Amino acid sequence: MHPTCKGDEPEVAVTMNKFWDEFDQFETKSGVFANRKYIYKSEDLVPGRTHRWHKINLLPFTQVLGRIGCRVCSKIAGIGNAERSWGDVKKIKSGMKSHYNADKTKRKATIYAAGRTELARLEQNNEPLKFWDDSDIQGHFDVLRGDNSNDDEQPERIFKAWHEEWETTSRFINDPVEEAKLLAKYGGLEFYDPDTETMRTICSTQLEWT
Repeated sequence: MHPTCKGDEPEVAVTMNKFWDEFDQFETKSGVFANRKYIYKSEDLVPGRTHRWHKINLLPFTQVLGRIGCRVCSKIAGIGNAERSWGDVKKIKSGMKSHYNADKTKRKATIYAAGRTELARLEQNNEPLKFWDDSDIQGHFDVLRGDNSNDDEQPERIFKAWHEEWETTSRFINDPVEEAKLLAKYGGLEFYDPDTETMRTICSTQLEWT
């Protein structure tokens, strides 16, 4: 109940005292448990369902005992699940992410575990895994450039024959993203060189920065 405390803080002492006070009332059927004999005849007082009894009869009326009862009487997940959960946490809390608090780590580990479960389900059902690889990336840029060598007919390509605003800074930034944008516009275009009186083609895969 106090995951950030070392054990000797005043908050822990208050919680411990509250627990023993509520536990004493529970055993002696006094305080909030007085005149409630019916709760001891519930159908949930059987192995495997006592956590439900604590949730209904203790949790709404106590501050500490009900929460402890629900956790102690809940189904034990087993060492296998515990090891897998700890493995997920170690994947999340590494490097610069080691400072994550408990709540953020729990949320990220849950998302990571759900993703791994989905991948396992796809593999078990022999479903194709949908991952991007180099061919997908290359194909994506081919579409941007209007390059579709697999088809007999080249798709229509609209060329904006003017200097666009984004080119003012893009042509000076030696970056793969900016390079892809410039190649998407100019790559593969043919033009007439009046100096040599020949037709030339702009490379669609490489760009030289000058």
